[in-house]
Amino acid sequence: MTLWAFVILVSAFLATPGLAFSGLDPESADLALDGLSEAELLQDSLLAERWTNGFRCVSCKKVLQKLEDLVGKDVSKESITEAATHVCSKMGLLKVPCRGLMKAFLKVITQDIMEGKSAPEVCVDIKMCKPAGYI
Repeated sequence: MTLWAFVILVSAFLATPGLAFSGLDPESADLALDGLSEAELLQDSLLAERWTNGFRCVSCKKVLQKLEDLVGKDVSKESITEAATHVCSKMGLLKVPCRGLMKAFLKVITQDIMEGKSAPEVCVDIKMCKPAGYI
């Protein structure tokens, strides 16, 4: 499962909080939404998007912080590549998203770490987080 498939799965659960446990089917949920205004529906969808983006960003930062810890002070292309082969096995529940992240962005991650960028800065560069001050 790639990182994007995982994010889509999580966003599906976040977009319908409680639906999985409420005993309602999707048609019943549509009936429950009939009384909501467009503004309320928009607010709910924006909240779900923030949760998804927040999860993706936090996950990225955790993975890259662990990668930087494994690399240590010997920052070279070889040490980063070596650490990248081991980091995902140490990530617990983030193991699968970590693998997708490393597979898709290892070249950019390596370059950014070699330039001295921090985990949050790298996550912004690979578009897993929004820049500070972004509205």
